[in-house]
Amino acid sequence: MKIVIRTYAGFEEILAKEIQNITGKKPVIAKRAITIEGENKEVYLINLWSRLAIDVLIPIIEFRAKNEDDLYKKTTQYNWEKHLTLHETFSINSIVHSPFFNHSKYVSLKVKDAIVDRFNRKENKRPNVDRENPDLRFVVRVTHDKTSILWNTSGESLYKRGYRTKTGLAPINEILAAGILTFSNWDMNTPLIDPMCGSGTFLCEALMMAKNIPAGINRNEFGFIKHNSYDHKLWINIKEDAEEKINKKAPDLYGYDNEEISVSNAKHNLSNVDSSFKCTVEKIDFFKSEKPVKME
Repeated sequence: MKIVIRTYAGFEEILAKEIQNITGKKPVIAKRAITIEGENKEVYLINLWSRLAIDVLIPIIEFRAKNEDDLYKKTTQYNWEKHLTLHETFSINSIVHSPFFNHSKYVSLKVKDAIVDRFNRKENKRPNVDRENPDLRFVVRVTHDKTSILWNTSGESLYKRGYRTKTGLAPINEILAAGILTFSNWDMNTPLIDPMCGSGTFLCEALMMAKNIPAGINRNEFGFIKHNSYDHKLWINIKEDAEEKINKKAPDLYGYDNEEISVSNAKHNLSNVDSSFKCTVEKIDFFKSEKPVKME
């Protein structure tokens, strides 16, 4: 099956290298995404390991639609029972670039109506929509008259690693932090210094990279766990194998910030990543800070 892995603009090439390292599959680069062919194993591996992916999508239906009747009719004709039952909640998110549809929320509404009406006709009941914490999430992409509906196997965005439970006013996105570290060509052996560390996102991402800790190891939920294709044994085996690959050592990491609360938050978040690792985080003014080690 086709797997679509989305990322930020400019991250496509480094994501492609990362996914090839994770899966052994050669990706095809697209706009803000890459694609590979794979099965459940690749879906689980990418969701667990990728530091640069926003989410992992599986295309389930494509068709042409130039008006709301086409959109509704062709959506309702699809066998949604492959993915949903009456006991699961779902949500629809739409991305629209089309002269035929002016509003993404309207597209989401029509697709939602088509799905629940199909169940109503067959079961006299309907699955419920949950916009906040659905069991299953679907993405609708409309480009001109081409409509694609994809299943989001990740659930919430993969930037939500699970370790950052305390933040400041403007925390950097975890994927962006991992991307900057990747672009910097940091060798994961040289000591790393963040002189304005905030809540410690760069330090946490660096620690996970250096110790080979999977990006999603602290997440409690992924979208694929609620799907009827979920292979629990495979998932447990993948997680156990990943845990065995974690390194015991990492280079020295240093974080400074002028706010005591930021220092406290950074220490807390780092302990969520690895409570046994001792990272130096101190309250120091950037303009008074010095290199703690000699850098060759």
